[in-house]
Amino acid sequence: MNKDISALVVEDDTNIREIIVGLLEERKINVLSADDPGKACDLIKSHNPALLICDTELGNPSGNKYGVQVAEFYKKHNPQGIIIGMSSEESYKSFWEGKCNAFHKKDYLLRNINLILEQYFKD
Repeated sequence: MNKDISALVVEDDTNIREIIVGLLEERKINVLSADDPGKACDLIKSHNPALLICDTELGNPSGNKYGVQVAEFYKKHNPQGIIIGMSSEESYKSFWEGKCNAFHKKDYLLRNINLILEQYFKD
């Protein structure tokens, strides 16, 4: 992958966010990160990343409207962008259908990030 690809990782769990950022940086992807919806939206406006990886439970473990709001804001500002939703619970998948290009449980995403990225970005 090349450095021309930019990604925004939106995850309020510091450990998971840092792991994903590290995995993307290993693949020579320019990575931005945010831990809350406001910062994420500011970064979307100022950097227009090609890829958004967003926690569907962002700041709200009993629901997922904050993650969806970030995804909708991203899509409005970058209609061609790729959105990958992630969650610790498979049950959130149905809520995100139609709002993202892919949805993965966090453990799957972490183990298979190369395969997932290759679906959208070629070397």
